Amino acid sequence: MPEIAPATAPLPPTAAAARDLARRRPKKVRQGKHLVDPVPVARLQRYAIVTVLVGIVIYFSFFALAIAGTAGRGQGTVMIGVMFVNVLLFLSGIATIVVAAMLAYRLKYNVLSIVFICLLMLIPLVGLLLLLSINGRATTILRVTGAQVGLIGVSKAEMPKLYEGTCAHCGYDLLQLGSADRCPECGTSVSESLTRT
Repeated sequence: MPEIAPATAPLPPTAAAARDLARRRPKKVRQGKHLVDPVPVARLQRYAIVTVLVGIVIYFSFFALAIAGTAGRGQGTVMIGVMFVNVLLFLSGIATIVVAAMLAYRLKYNVLSIVFICLLMLIPLVGLLLLLSINGRATTILRVTGAQVGLIGVSKAEMPKLYEGTCAHCGYDLLQLGSADRCPECGTSVSESLTRT
């Protein structure tokens, strides 16, 4: 009886493939009158998501310490813990604002809009809504290149799709094919992949 190999997820690019990608030009996505580079957008989107998740964890730890403080357990220790968590929450908020501003810059927002976004991000719920809006715009640009955007942004396995000369469906290197008309990995038309953006 023949053995059946288990299905595996696509492997991340090797070190040689990563060096090859670093030498390639990223695909450019047209947004209005601007061309957007999707590679830094993908990285900054991931950083923005991580800073928000870290802020949420810190926020919940603040409430856990506040509940411990109302239960009367070591008031001095709890107060020091609450102060420490407040400092972490402040630093997390500043990191989120900086990353959101950098992402907005890469998405070709004008300078006045970026300043306005930074000021509005100081308002808790408004800041989250602005960040969701910027994140949605980044996701739209990344999906145009053929990359799948997950919960934490574009995975390392999807990053090759952000560069020129790769298949928009599977990320296969199409520049070494020569005159082939279909991707050997997934069957997508080469001309469709190369003119996707």
